[in-house]
Amino acid sequence: MSIALLLGVLRDEREPWMGSALCAQADPEMFFGDAGGNAYTVAAAKRVCARCDVREKCAAYILRIEAGLPAADWHGVFGGMSVADRRGLRERRAA
Repeated sequence: MSIALLLGVLRDEREPWMGSALCAQADPEMFFGDAGGNAYTVAAAKRVCARCDVREKCAAYILRIEAGLPAADWHGVFGGMSVADRRGLRERRAA
């Protein structure tokens, strides 16, 4: 199960688009390389996201979920963005 799907299940917020996410068909470990600084794994996950039809919905979903969490609890690649990408997006939006 991908982390996007897992988050939805754990939060009882499974959304209809999650079944179409390409990460549901990929190795979930690929989407957590940024926690250990593995740039190769992050790049591989981003390549999966780049081909995904629900990438924008996934990105909006994780930004909404993470808004209620401390930054230390942000992990993984979602919607084609690593934790660093999402942090940068939030900083640009706040500026």
